[in-house]
Amino acid sequence: MWVESQTSLHESRVFTVIDRKKTMEQLEEVSHAVEPEKPSSKSWLYIFGAVILIFGLTFIFQQMSGTTTGEVRPADIESLQAEIAELRGTVSDLEARIDALENE
Repeated sequence: MWVESQTSLHESRVFTVIDRKKTMEQLEEVSHAVEPEKPSSKSWLYIFGAVILIFGLTFIFQQMSGTTTGEVRPADIESLQAEIAELRGTVSDLEARIDALENE
């Protein structure tokens, strides 16, 4: 009888330990499923490289365009004024055509 009680006591402890292990494993699985994955250091390196690339390309294009300070050249102003005069002439021609079509 004493041996049987020892065996059952031992079995209950073994089952308790096994149940605890299973419960801990399940809790670990659930905690991994709930926690979002943290980005690796490589992804941060790629993001940093992309930002550097964008700023580098922006700087290169600014250097190639020649106007980095935002100044407007007088030649640019004169060419813009010529384009405005040309567009005004086109608008007046179109208005004249509209009037002619309305009068018909």
